[in-house]
Amino acid sequence: MEAIKEFFANLGPGGIAGIVAGVIVVILIIIALVNRNNAIGRTIGNILWLICGGLEWGLVMLAVGIVCCVTILFIPVGIQYIKLAGFVLWPFGKDTEFTKPSGFKTFLNVVWAILAGWELFLSYSLTALICAITIVGIPFAKIYWRIAKFMFLPLGRTFIKIQ
Repeated sequence: MEAIKEFFANLGPGGIAGIVAGVIVVILIIIALVNRNNAIGRTIGNILWLICGGLEWGLVMLAVGIVCCVTILFIPVGIQYIKLAGFVLWPFGKDTEFTKPSGFKTFLNVVWAILAGWELFLSYSLTALICAITIVGIPFAKIYWRIAKFMFLPLGRTFIKIQ
């Protein structure tokens, strides 16, 4: 008992606040895992996603979309990336669905897959695998997998709400 008192005395206020914040985050993650099919669970998952990097990823996807729109050839890809930025900001409760793209979009998908799509797909797939190793990271792994599928062939994908 004396060792526990000494441990907390040596932490100071910042260390105790960090432990309390960590416990709160773990409790919220457990609630999100248990209730991921309802609005509360999705909202908690989205807030945690936003705090843990979703905001940064959304801004990166927006920037990539704008850069792609600057080129004439990749304007359709840029538009899809701008849509992806919205998905990345608030992903729980949404999914991507593949629809058959037109001839030119199929050509752009092939060019994109060769130039950048396979690298992005591989990196997001590995991130999903790393997240899936931990039980707490499984919901994030599912989101990374959805993003990875989008990254490989961005044209012909639409965003749908999961009921």
